[in-house]
Amino acid sequence: MDIHLHDPGELGALQIRMIAERTRALGLAGKVSVSHAFCLGMVDEAELGHLVDLLVDNGISIMTNAPGTGRCRRFATSARPV
Repeated sequence: MDIHLHDPGELGALQIRMIAERTRALGLAGKVSVSHAFCLGMVDEAELGHLVDLLVDNGISIMTNAPGTGRCRRFATSARPV
């Protein structure tokens, strides 16, 4: 399942948390991806780390990340090792 997430900042972050929750509840790890995810370039470092942990823990991939009005981040330096 590919979810196109264009919402910015905290609204987009909330939606990522909800996507992770539903992915876990429905046993869809490895079957969900998020495209665009503008919010990832707009949240602070602590929130980004939390969101990346949720994505990794629930097997959710990011297909593309566009910075929107925020900055484009390198996830390898933001996330814990997988």
